[in-house]
Amino acid sequence: MCRSGLWLRKYGKSKKAEELFLWVPRKLLMTVESAKNSVLGPLYSQDRILQAMGNIALAFHLLCERASPNSFWQPYIQTLPSEYDTPLYFEEDEVRYLQSTQAIHDVFSQYKNTARQYAYFYKVIQITTGYNLEDDRCECVALQDFRAGEQIYIFYGTRSNAEFVIHSGFFFDNNSHDRVKIKLGVSKSDRLYAMKAEVLARAGIPTSSVFALHFTEPPISAQLLAFLRVFCMTEEELKEHLLGDSAIDRIFTLGNSEFPVSWDNEVKLWTFLEDRASLLLKTYKTTIEEDKSVLKNHDLSVRAKMAIKLRLGEKEILEKAVKSAAVNREYYRQQMEEKAPLPKYEESNLGLLESSVGDSRLPLVLRNLEEEAGVQDALNIREAISKAKATENGLVNGENSIPNGTRSENESLNQESKRAVEDAKGSSSDSTAGVKE
Repeated sequence: MCRSGLWLRKYGKSKKAEELFLWVPRKLLMTVESAKNSVLGPLYSQDRILQAMGNIALAFHLLCERASPNSFWQPYIQTLPSEYDTPLYFEEDEVRYLQSTQAIHDVFSQYKNTARQYAYFYKVIQITTGYNLEDDRCECVALQDFRAGEQIYIFYGTRSNAEFVIHSGFFFDNNSHDRVKIKLGVSKSDRLYAMKAEVLARAGIPTSSVFALHFTEPPISAQLLAFLRVFCMTEEELKEHLLGDSAIDRIFTLGNSEFPVSWDNEVKLWTFLEDRASLLLKTYKTTIEEDKSVLKNHDLSVRAKMAIKLRLGEKEILEKAVKSAAVNREYYRQQMEEKAPLPKYEESNLGLLESSVGDSRLPLVLRNLEEEAGVQDALNIREAISKAKATENGLVNGENSIPNGTRSENESLNQESKRAVEDAKGSSSDSTAGVKE
């Protein structure tokens, strides 16, 4: 996942997977330690802000070395570009293309933090790989076999395109790890809140969290599926997951698409997801077709084109989620109408905590039986059930709690979907604004 790479032409031989192909001794690396021993040392020893921010220390270290013609690192520094394609280098008109994307809040946060850091240090100054501790060097290991002369690419990790644009300055076409964030939670005004919170706690899922809709199929992770199932449960379904000998088995299957809670529950959750993704799509100022048309303009700058691709990619993910949810909704509605029997859980099935998305292992850190007993002691389930009578269903979007009257669960979901059109973008973009890099 990168636009440039390394070549093995000087090696004269192929490299096998897991074979070390590149190493950089520590003495050749620019580190915080080398910064302390440079002309930056006196300032570093006195300034607590610089001491607390290693990335800033390295940035100043690089600037000082670039200004020194006799710097040991000059040959390396001379190879660095004079500017990059991250949003920090965007012109104002290029930034406008990022409007309505989830990345825009992170971009503005980056601008603000950079400006603050510049203002502070202006007054003060008046102007990844792995590390081998034993051999004291930075190392790169091949993740697959390479032939002699073949280009080697850097793997940045399972990043979304929003992360690539913000932090690396490029858009990765057909990124299988691309995703759109969505922040959801169970409202404390939900009359079943105590029961839902307990079921989610047993599954290791918070009552409010940032989830993701994925580029790949299925569009939701096992964790999001489990959350939506609990969110849409009736009181009786919640009791089944809290009481009785089969409760622990039901917790185990929450994130497995092969074991629905009920046909009605599946219809509810996919209907809600379809409505939610549709509402998020409506918050964009342009359509998918309009973005595709604009991209045909050859006068666009590289950065403007990247920004448009980013917002187009987000909308395509949301559109896929809408279509996928609609297909699932109709399938489970048909199952419900035909009164099809629900699949039964078998103890021999061990693949319960994984979805079909390779990198979305469900983080359901389920307790063992002894820990389950501790949870039962900590919370009297019947007390939770009695407390659940007090309030009605709802959803937390960002920090907002949606008050509800005495609606049924279906009515609560429908009303929430309608009201979410006003804060849909807020809940989605708030999730990015709340994450600190």
